[in-house]
Amino acid sequence: MLRTCLVVGLFLLSVGLTPAQDAIDGKLLVGKWEPATAPAGAKIVMEFTKDEKIKVNAEFNGQKINSDGTYKLDGNKLTLKMTVEGRPEINATIKVLKLNDKEMVTQEGDKKEETLKRIKE
Repeated sequence: MLRTCLVVGLFLLSVGLTPAQDAIDGKLLVGKWEPATAPAGAKIVMEFTKDEKIKVNAEFNGQKINSDGTYKLDGNKLTLKMTVEGRPEINATIKVLKLNDKEMVTQEGDKKEETLKRIKE
């Protein structure tokens, strides 16, 4: 259940279709991101660092979940390896369909596209 919540929380649903980019500029990935649309009672912030680390701070209906791990961007494939508060490692491979300085659109497998918005600091 926690794994499902985290994966769903990381990549929430978006609307519309976006053509896939073949090569993604990894420098644009660095920074803080949040879902364009979060489920009721959820707040999720993901931070990608330039040294290929990721931190996720999420809150679901008052329950805080913190996770950290690593990422690898290869072309338009983003591979995540994360641990959530001592639980077994979570591995996911996500296709990055669009990435610019304001928005990231992803798709995991044959699921619907999901959009993240950059958090301005």
